[in-house]
Amino acid sequence: MFLLLWSITTASIPWPYPETYQPTQRSLGIAENTFSFVGSSNPILDDAFVRYRAIFFKRCFSDPLISHSELPMTLYVTIDNVTIPSYVPHDMDEYYEIQISSGRSALNAHTIWGALRGLETFSQLINCDYTQRSFSIEEVTIKDKPRFPYRGLMVDSARHFIPLSAIYQVMDGMAYNKLNVFHWHLTDDESFPYVSKQFPQLAKKGAFQPWQTHIYTPEDVANVVHYAYMRGIRVVPEFDTPGHFTSWTKGHPELQTQCPNVRTQGRAFLDPTLPLVYSFLTDFWREAGVLFPDNMVHLGGDELGFDCWKNNANITGFMARNNIASYAKLEEYYFDKIHSITEKLGRRGIVWQDVFNNNVQLDKDTVIGVWQIEKWRQDLADATAKGHDVLLYSPWYLNMISYAGNG
Repeated sequence: MFLLLWSITTASIPWPYPETYQPTQRSLGIAENTFSFVGSSNPILDDAFVRYRAIFFKRCFSDPLISHSELPMTLYVTIDNVTIPSYVPHDMDEYYEIQISSGRSALNAHTIWGALRGLETFSQLINCDYTQRSFSIEEVTIKDKPRFPYRGLMVDSARHFIPLSAIYQVMDGMAYNKLNVFHWHLTDDESFPYVSKQFPQLAKKGAFQPWQTHIYTPEDVANVVHYAYMRGIRVVPEFDTPGHFTSWTKGHPELQTQCPNVRTQGRAFLDPTLPLVYSFLTDFWREAGVLFPDNMVHLGGDELGFDCWKNNANITGFMARNNIASYAKLEEYYFDKIHSITEKLGRRGIVWQDVFNNNVQLDKDTVIGVWQIEKWRQDLADATAKGHDVLLYSPWYLNMISYAGNG
């Protein structure tokens, strides 16, 4: 399931509400033919100027009246740190200030990312007069920065393939709401649409329509990451293991736990005792890291269950030889290995709360994703008490949003 986001006129009130917002109740006329931007030229800002000019003046009516009564308006955009990173950093500074007045209108930001948030706020300040088919903007002072550094939206394109055009529309909606992380749930039991050049059989045999359609090529991924980059959005991929692993095994059955005496409802599970699993995942994530430059990778870990592992003689023998006393400790063995791999690749791991709830001892640097609805407040408190950063998903599942106020 996914939600297509679009912009709705906010009656010139910025969204989300800024940290400091000082309106004056005085308005200035603004018109496309007399408005201009002035700012230091760089690819992200130049692209944003073009994009936002269309948003400013095309979102209310296609044929605004041409009036010469408005005074010319220039928005002066200045950025303190003109260095433009090659990817959106996890610690991006999104602070900006806006001053709109009849004398001079200015947007100042610490970085390009703050400038993008400020341009979005400026677009929301513009008011549409449907009677006169004209635009105005209030004289106002705004100082703003986000309360949370990670403001994400997860999209699952494994259970239901989502075309790139829809992904781009979702990202536009994220920019309109100043969300800054696109969590891309790329693989699951149902399909493996991500094309790995090093391991082509994964998509060739694991996608819904293998190899021809319903896949994301490396070029597709690069385009998504670039589209997000131009809007100040990080892209964090999720490759779910050791459960939700069925689609991986279509192309690489050698990674699978064999458990013929257990009903798995068609689900497959990774075998954490096999050395080839770790060499495979090292190569896989090294390749993916070139396409996904973000410092985080989501490693999954949800809804594992241990029945399959319990019914594999090789696994029980491995546990006995290595003094692994429980299947939760076997899961801990797996995630210790995975943490070592991702750390060497310069990536910080995210896991679903199921791993934490199984009392798996995780490195403090591991981020916990709280998604289960029953007691999310307690789960959140437990994970933070152990020193983990936490991403809260539970109250915000769009297909179950009604419970958000009941937790």
